[in-house]
Amino acid sequence: MNSDQTEYKLAWQSFKFYNEQLFKKEDKHIKIVEEVQDFFKENNFPSKKQKQPLKRKYRKSTATLISLYSKLLQEMNILIQIQQNKSLDLEEKINEDDPLSVDIMMMEELSKVTMVLREEMKIEHEQFLEIFDYEN
Repeated sequence: MNSDQTEYKLAWQSFKFYNEQLFKKEDKHIKIVEEVQDFFKENNFPSKKQKQPLKRKYRKSTATLISLYSKLLQEMNILIQIQQNKSLDLEEKINEDDPLSVDIMMMEELSKVTMVLREEMKIEHEQFLEIFDYEN
């Protein structure tokens, strides 16, 4: 395996790692959002003491997701650049179920979707912090 293939394989493994982390963290984030929504249902506003731990948990969750989206985007860009700029024999496989080669157009579309998700998470983060910052 040449250095270009090694670089590509490492980027592919990083992409898979960040993708798996995102799935796990998104599930946890959904539970946190549901917890926040439960607090504010039917105008039952929590006290400052009640909302501070939840606010910290929410902030940490959104910051983690935004960071993971950014890291995933970075790895996607590396994969796209390597495939576009270098002539690699990408028919090699890590194993039968995990080809190294991906369609560049598909990866570019996934990149666009990931950018939208990251931006929407930033907006959600700001909106939720406004809700948390109301005065009791």
